[in-house]
Amino acid sequence: MCDLLARADPAVETDRGEDRNTVNRAAARQLVEMSDFRGAVAGAREAWLRDRAYGQGPCGTGNAAVWLRVGNVQHMSYVVRSLRA
Repeated sequence: MCDLLARADPAVETDRGEDRNTVNRAAARQLVEMSDFRGAVAGAREAWLRDRAYGQGPCGTGNAAVWLRVGNVQHMSYVVRSLRA
């Protein structure tokens, strides 16, 4: 899962415009449909990503700060779980 974000299409701008939520949801779907995705049962942040991908939960997909916070928490949770193993 480490390189999932690196595989995202850099040509797609997702931070402005009317289609921002649609584009962000499409990017989230690409991530959750990858074989490296651990699934929503792996933690709250994976569930959050799944919900964004399929339009569940609150309206919208969050801004850049939300995505960064969620990504950082998800990564640190993964590291802590890995260290315990």
